[in-house]
Amino acid sequence: MRVGLRPHGIAVDPLLDLVYVGNHEGGNVSVLDGASGALQNTLGSGGSLGANGVAFDPLQGHILVANKFTDDVVAIDRHTPGNVMRAQVGSQPDGITIDVGKSRLYAANFSDNTLSIINTQTMVETGRVPVGLTPSHVVFDPVSGHIFVTHHIAHSVAELDGNGTLVRQWALIGRGPYGISIDRANRRVFTANRLDNSVSVLYLGNGQQDRFSMPCSTRLVAYNANTNRLWAVCDVTSTLYLLNPDNGTIQLTFPLGDDPDEGIAINLTTNRLYVSNAGDDTISMFQERGPLSTPTPLPTFTVTPTATKTPPPSYTPTRTPTHTPTKTPTLTPTTTYTPTATSTATSSPAPTATATCAPVPDKYEPNNEAANATTLQVSGRPQKHNFHDSSDQDWLQIELVSGEFYLAEAGVSGWVDVDPYLELYDKDGETLLQANNDFIAGDPSSAILFTPTSNGQYFLRVINAKGLGTCFTWYTVEIASVTPPPSPTLTPTLTPTLIFTASHTPTYTPLPQNQYLPLILIKGNVVSLARTFEHVSRLPSRLSRQMPLRPKPVAVDVHPVTGQMALAEKHTLRFLSPSGRERLRVRLGPDPVAVHFGPEDLLYISDATLEQVWAVNTSTGRVQAKSLNLGHVAGLVSIDNRVYVADSLGDRIIVLDSNLNTIDTYRTGPSPYALAHKGSNLAAAHAGGDTIGLFDLDSSANRRDVTLGGLGHPQALTFNDDGSRLYALFVFTPKFHRIAEIDVASAEVLRLIGGDYERPMVGAYSMAFSAGILFIPEEDRLHRYDLTQDGWLEPMANAATTTPFGIALTPAGDLIIASLLPRAEAIVVSPSEHLFDRVPPP
Repeated sequence: MRVGLRPHGIAVDPLLDLVYVGNHEGGNVSVLDGASGALQNTLGSGGSLGANGVAFDPLQGHILVANKFTDDVVAIDRHTPGNVMRAQVGSQPDGITIDVGKSRLYAANFSDNTLSIINTQTMVETGRVPVGLTPSHVVFDPVSGHIFVTHHIAHSVAELDGNGTLVRQWALIGRGPYGISIDRANRRVFTANRLDNSVSVLYLGNGQQDRFSMPCSTRLVAYNANTNRLWAVCDVTSTLYLLNPDNGTIQLTFPLGDDPDEGIAINLTTNRLYVSNAGDDTISMFQERGPLSTPTPLPTFTVTPTATKTPPPSYTPTRTPTHTPTKTPTLTPTTTYTPTATSTATSSPAPTATATCAPVPDKYEPNNEAANATTLQVSGRPQKHNFHDSSDQDWLQIELVSGEFYLAEAGVSGWVDVDPYLELYDKDGETLLQANNDFIAGDPSSAILFTPTSNGQYFLRVINAKGLGTCFTWYTVEIASVTPPPSPTLTPTLTPTLIFTASHTPTYTPLPQNQYLPLILIKGNVVSLARTFEHVSRLPSRLSRQMPLRPKPVAVDVHPVTGQMALAEKHTLRFLSPSGRERLRVRLGPDPVAVHFGPEDLLYISDATLEQVWAVNTSTGRVQAKSLNLGHVAGLVSIDNRVYVADSLGDRIIVLDSNLNTIDTYRTGPSPYALAHKGSNLAAAHAGGDTIGLFDLDSSANRRDVTLGGLGHPQALTFNDDGSRLYALFVFTPKFHRIAEIDVASAEVLRLIGGDYERPMVGAYSMAFSAGILFIPEEDRLHRYDLTQDGWLEPMANAATTTPFGIALTPAGDLIIASLLPRAEAIVVSPSEHLFDRVPPP
C-alpha cells in the first residue's frame, strides 16, 4: 500500500481496524483501512517533523508520534485532526510505547541517552531519566508495569519500572539491539540485533537469555501471542522471516519493499502484520491463517488519494471497552510463497538456531546485458541489487543531457562479500567511457563523475570485483545531476601584504572535477562519512555511509607569541615559520585529532587510534613525553602546565601534568570531543548528545550543562575575548549547521545563529572568534558573523578553501585554516585584506 514519504513507525487500532503510519519526511500520518489497505485520511502533525515511533491511545483517541527533527511527541486527535498537542522531549526521540491504564507514554531519546515520561492526558513531560547509550526502541509490559529499552551502541537492554527507575540492566550476548517485542504470557522479550545478525531472547522468569542466529542484519521483531509466531525483518535484504520463538528455527521467508527499517506492528484482533518500507513509500501487509500455518500476504494496493478524504468513522472510547475479537480471515490469496530459507536448531546445552541461506536474484533481474538493462532515473530513488551468483552483472540505462554534470555511485552498506566495480558505456552499449573501483581507500564503493557530450541513453554496468555470489553481496546504485564547477576568475586590484612571504604564487585553481573530499560528522561513537566533490552543491540524498571509523582530520595551532604554526597530518607533524617555510617535520601516529601549543617550547598532540597524547619539543622535534592507553582521545587544551584531554569513548576529560602523567579526571556527558577554555572556564562539546559541559577549573566540582535543543551535535567551541560568551557550532540537521550563543554565567542559550536556508553552513566543522567577529570556514568560503552589528557579513569566497577541520589565529589576527585537499594543507586568510593564500605542500 502506498503511503507518505519514508514511512517509519506503525500503530494499529484493533477496534476500528485502522492502521496509523508516521511519514518521516512528510510531517504527517497516513490512516489506512486495516483490511483493504485503502488510504482513509492523511493527518498533519502540527508542524513537527521526522516521525519515528508511533503509538495509539484508545482512551484519548489520540495518535502519538515521536518526531526526530523537532524533538517532540505529538498527540493527534483522531476525531478532530486539527487538534494537535505537543510535548517537548529529549534529543532525537525514536521508539515510543504506552501504558494506557496509567496514561503514560515513554519515548527513547536516541541522542541524549534518556527516556522521557509523558502524561498522555495533558501531553506534558513529567520526567526524563538517563538510560544506556543510544536508546532505540521500547516496549511496555502490562504484567509487571515495566518498560524495556534497547541500547543500540551499548549492546544492552534496560528494564525500568513505570517511574523510570532502573530495575535491571541486561548485557546482551547479541550486538546492536534495535527492535524489541514482548511475549507477556511466557515472560520473554525478543530483540533484533543489527550488528551480529541475530535475535536475542530474554527470559524474565529466571534471568537467562538465548541467541538465535540469522542470515542477515536483523532490524525489527514482532511477536504474535495468538499464534506463537515470531516475525523478524532484515532491512538490507528487504526480507521478512517467520521464526519459531521456542528455538529460532526459520520457517518461511517473504519479500518486502525497499528499506523496511523502522516500523512493524500486529493487530492481535485480526492477526494481520504490517511492515513499513521507507525506501519505496509503501506498507507490506500479511494475513496470518490460524496457529502455526502458512501466512498468506495480502495483495498490494496502490492508492491515488482524491481531493476529498473519507474520514474514519466516529468512535467514542470508554475506559473499559468490551469487544470480542472475531477472526475473519476471508481474503483470497493472490500469491503463494515458497520458503527460501531453512534452519536447523540444536539444543546442547541451550537451543540455538543455525540458519542457512541461498542467494536469490534481486527484483531487477534479468539485466545481464545492455539489451535488457534496468531503467535508473536521474536523481530518483536508489536501486538495491544483489550479485546472486559469481557471474552476475547488472546493466542499467540512464537518460542524460549534454553538458550536464552527473554523479553515479555503486555503494555498499557493510557487506563483506561485495566490491562493486562501476563502468559507464556510451549509447551503443559497447564503448567504455569511464570506470571506477573503490574511489575511497578502504571503502569498496565506486563512483563516476561524468559530463556527456550529447543527449541520449547511456549505460552503467556493475560487476562484483570479488567474483562472489552469496547472501551478502547486496549494493545500491544511484545517479544524480550535480552542479558543475565554476570557471575561476582572477581580477586582483590590490597588492596586499600576506602573512606568508615565501616565494610562491597564491593558487586559485579549483581542484580536478573528480577530486574526492570527505566530510566527517561525529555522532556518538559512530562517524558518518559523506561523499562530496569540489563545487558540487546538491548530492543524491543517500550518498552517505556510516562506518565504525575514527576521523582523520588535520589540525592546526599557532603559537600566540612567535606566530610559529604546527600543522598535524596523518602520520606527520609539520612546524612552519610565520613566513610559511617548513622548518621541522616529525613523524606522528595515524590519527592526530588536536594540537595545542603549551609552555616551555612544548606542543601537545592527541592521537585517537593510538590512544595517546604526545609532548613534542618545538625546537628539536624530539618527543619529550608520551601518555598511553588514554581511550579515544579527541580535543585537548593546555592550561597552566596542565593538559586537558577529551576521551570520547570514556565520557571523561583526563587531566595530565606537563610530563603527561594522569592527575585527575572529570566525568562529562556522552562523547566529549572539542574543548575550549578562557580564564578559569573549560568547555566540552558532547558530540554524542546535544549538551555543552562547563567546568570551573578553580572548583572542579562546579559543573554545569548547557542543552542546545534540537538535533545538536556540537563539534567546535570558542569563547569571546572576555570569556562572558561561549559559541558552539553544532550539527542541527544533515543540511544545516548552527551556532549557539551561550551566556557563561547563567549557562543558558541566549540565541541560535544560522542553521536556516539563508545561512545553512553545510560542511562547517571549525570556528574562531576575533575582534567581535565569528569566523566559520566552509568549503569554498569563509562565513563571518559580526556580533557587534548582529548580522552576517558577506562571505569571503575562494576555491582554495575545502572541507576545513581546524582553525587558529595568528598574533596579527589573521586566520590559519587546516583543510583536507588532495593532500593535507593549510590556508591563510587575511580578513583585513580580504584575501586567501595557501601554504605550499611539502
